[in-house]
Amino acid sequence: MKLWIRVDASTARDPNVGRFAEALGVSVPTAVGHLVMLWGVMAEHTPDGIIESVGVKALEEWAGWRGKRGRFAQAFTELFVTHGVVNGWADWQGKLIERMERDRARKRRGDSAETRRNSAPTVRNVTEQDKEQEQDQQQKPSAPRARGKRERSRTRNGATPESPPDAPSPDTAPSAARDRVTWLTPAREAWERHNGPGSFTFGQAAKLLAPLRQSGLAPEVIGERLARYCAERVTGFCTLADFAQHHARWSAPPPEVPDLDALGWMSPELERETRPPGCPPP
Repeated sequence: MKLWIRVDASTARDPNVGRFAEALGVSVPTAVGHLVMLWGVMAEHTPDGIIESVGVKALEEWAGWRGKRGRFAQAFTELFVTHGVVNGWADWQGKLIERMERDRARKRRGDSAETRRNSAPTVRNVTEQDKEQEQDQQQKPSAPRARGKRERSRTRNGATPESPPDAPSPDTAPSAARDRVTWLTPAREAWERHNGPGSFTFGQAAKLLAPLRQSGLAPEVIGERLARYCAERVTGFCTLADFAQHHARWSAPPPEVPDLDALGWMSPELERETRPPGCPPP
């Protein structure tokens, strides 16, 4: 799926864009071109709109700026950034980025299912020759077992000391504890499908999700809602606290929205879904 960004039709008439072009010493169309280049790379590398960790050199390379080093970054930060976040990014680009993440998550789930199908063991047809070989193996005398030190050590009365019972493998004990089924199991499975194995913190989850359980929600329902929440959020920006506060939003699966048409244009349904609040239809 192609990655799209939104550009306001009135961007060139924005007073801040005019001030930005003046600070750079370029024309307004040139300034708009630099901004669009920057927004496109941000959608790939910083989809949350946070650029406080992006260096001056990287920011200006993303924008295609070839002027004096630092001039573009300083003007852009002063006019379009507040507390390290690009102004209005979540309103204009957030829904498109979230949709991209949902599509990627759906493709990852599909690839995992295909891998499991391809790696499943196949059942070999048993032929008459296979049966004859098996009978021959059963008729062959078994080789004498090598006696170990324990079998060679005899007591004076001829008795052999009993072997201690097999102790459980130390590697299996933690796994058994980790896989113990509790009311948090559906939530853990939903969370780790999206964020990776071991990312679910039981203590924090029990504290945050207990009110949902006490309100009458079944553990399976909590797990389903959490799975929808994770699928619709940008990877790395899911929190159990946010889900616990707004879990009712994910009580039903989101409606399927058609993708782009054959010519690459947005469908009317996709345009309506990703339209920023307060933005009139085209």
